[in-house]
Amino acid sequence: MSTPESTASHYPSDNHRKMYKGMMSFGFGVGLPVGGAIAMFVALLLLDAGIFVSLFLSFLTWLGLYGISKSFFMH
Repeated sequence: MSTPESTASHYPSDNHRKMYKGMMSFGFGVGLPVGGAIAMFVALLLLDAGIFVSLFLSFLTWLGLYGISKSFFMH
């Protein structure tokens, strides 16, 4: 038979919940758009698209991924 102390330790604390929400909001708000923009920039440079075209399209990629992540992944 379980005691109330053992079942209470299985639930995340309020501090753990805040940390998790902070990590997820940083990951989806910053990590996903920046990572996608860097990947797009490098891919376009490897395809010999030019530096300015690569910068512009990677900015648009960052903007699009930022909007998608704000709309669907963050509440």
